[in-house]
Amino acid sequence: MQKTGERYTTARAQLLTSSRNADRDVRATAEQYAGLLSGYDTFGGIQGETAILRNVFKHAGIIHPATGKPYSEAMLHGLCGGIGFLYAIFEYKGELPMLTVVMRSGSMPQTYMTPVFERVGIHPHSSQTTSVKIADKALRDAIGEGKPAICVVDVAMLPYHGVPAQMVGMGPHYVAAVGFDGVQVWLDDRSMRPCTVTLEQFQEARRGYKAAKQHLLTIESQDSEVDWQSSLRNAVGATVRALLEGDVCVPASFRNNCGFAGMEKWRTLLTSKKDKKAWLRVFDATDKVYVGLLRAYECIQFEYTAPAAGRAFYAEFLDEAFGLTNQSSLKEASNSFRKSAAVWQDLTQVIADAPDEALRRGCEICDLRAELLDSEGSLAIDQIQSLASEQRSLKDRCTLEGKGATEVFDAMADCLHTILEIEKRAVEQLQTAI
Repeated sequence: MQKTGERYTTARAQLLTSSRNADRDVRATAEQYAGLLSGYDTFGGIQGETAILRNVFKHAGIIHPATGKPYSEAMLHGLCGGIGFLYAIFEYKGELPMLTVVMRSGSMPQTYMTPVFERVGIHPHSSQTTSVKIADKALRDAIGEGKPAICVVDVAMLPYHGVPAQMVGMGPHYVAAVGFDGVQVWLDDRSMRPCTVTLEQFQEARRGYKAAKQHLLTIESQDSEVDWQSSLRNAVGATVRALLEGDVCVPASFRNNCGFAGMEKWRTLLTSKKDKKAWLRVFDATDKVYVGLLRAYECIQFEYTAPAAGRAFYAEFLDEAFGLTNQSSLKEASNSFRKSAAVWQDLTQVIADAPDEALRRGCEICDLRAELLDSEGSLAIDQIQSLASEQRSLKDRCTLEGKGATEVFDAMADCLHTILEIEKRAVEQLQTAI
């Protein structure tokens, strides 16, 4: 960013999707953090679930059978099922419209992450309970046995994410609990250093997303032999299905909001003047324009994704897969998805460069919050929360509407048209490979 003048998001997309940088280690030790599990010394990464998977697997000594090395985060992303697409707008009386765009194969964290265990040959121990006492015992037992505990929490109840209180109960999120000093729980969660919450905060966060029933996973055993080639084909097939058919875990009636059909729908709604769900109708006031465009920026660059809709990250997986199989169509698909990533980047640049000071500042705050989490220094929770509060307040200063908003929507639609052309070709290349 300092060298090229690029936005932080753009620079991050360039650096973190290179295998040399994606798996850099930031060492932490039990001497630095009392109660931290011995040997758990790598934190954070590119994307939420894959970051903790990489770090937990590394701690457990799990290696790729073809390389003899720990799984990279990019490889785990691919084995989870890779990329996809889902578009939704939620409208509630008295509230601003809420856009959600999900860029991975599974729209919910558990449907995206859990397939990786079978594909890697891992047998996890799983526990769920509505009892705080039983859940707390399972956590203490895991840490006492030297095992990281992968837990579902409510992201709005973790202070360092800066999510507003009204979102409590709506955001399932995986973290790895990797230490306990009797008062504080150490978490591996996106930051390059351990995050800390009190035991009471962690208990509340685990209870916050009620549907998960305080879900906890630990690694118990791994198959001695893994058919990694079959797993690779299966995982690539999951990406193909996610883009062609949508997320199979969402209701069939909602499937047209997923995959390429969902992208086509979004493109149409950005430019339509008649559809009741057209952006010109749903986001018909300056505060609504602000939250819609800012949310699009967040979902493409940060939330549940790697930068640039995770496309360059997936290309990194395909490069590794090509190196293992020498399937030329995998390399061709990788090149296609890197081109797609560049256009997703252009789409967010359209938003970040919109003719509105408040929206530009809102996008800048997204980047600043990411930069704070990426920092190798102490996590600046107060600063993150202050930035999040400022970002929410900016909706009242937005002036973008009418012709200005229409021009932004049209430019986004043009980008989606190009993305669809590129990614449909990429899927054909993946189909050839499998």
